[in-house]
Amino acid sequence: MENKLVCDFCDKQFKREVNYLKHKCEQMKRYDLFKKPIGMIAYLTFNQWRKIQNYPSVNVETFTSSRYFNAFIKFAEFSRQQQIPDKIGYISLMVKKGLLPFHWSDADVYDYYLETFDAEYTVDNKIDISIETLQELAHTSKCELNEVFNNITPITVLKYITARKLSPWLLLPSKKFMDFMTYKTNKEERLLFSTLIDVSLWKKHFVENPEKVNEIKNINKQLGI
Repeated sequence: MENKLVCDFCDKQFKREVNYLKHKCEQMKRYDLFKKPIGMIAYLTFNQWRKIQNYPSVNVETFTSSRYFNAFIKFAEFSRQQQIPDKIGYISLMVKKGLLPFHWSDADVYDYYLETFDAEYTVDNKIDISIETLQELAHTSKCELNEVFNNITPITVLKYITARKLSPWLLLPSKKFMDFMTYKTNKEERLLFSTLIDVSLWKKHFVENPEKVNEIKNINKQLGI
């Protein structure tokens, strides 16, 4: 009689059903992980990386068999934890610098990306990312965007400023953000904000860019913040 107790992933054969049911080869574990949200995000990111390099997309089997599988799972977790503001931009920078996925979650690589973001992203890029972030926060908080500062914590705002998902370009000209700073933060939180936002430096930026500041004020007015 033909033995049907064969793993679909590694082709290992089993004589006893109990051992077959307990079996978990590496390929099976990877496929199980792929079916979770973090695995699906990793798969999409893997194909985004390939697209940036002008390679065609691959199927799930190719991804779960790839030597980069674990690196992309790690990066998917890392990008979620760090709240990377522009993941496509991050991957593009990695490709430009010739850095393989094994290194994308390294602290020094991430710091380099933040330096690049600060120096090379335009004010409009930073404004767009900030608006998208406020929309996400409003959706998560189940409120309108113009009410978002009434429904988030100072720690959340600090986190997103650190991650570059909220820019002082949009925040400082916002009356509701300034009210938030005045009425919803304590002394320790304001001290933390001051370490992230050098107000004197930002005043200089605003004096040097009066037209852009007026444009941002109009954007904030439209957003209701």
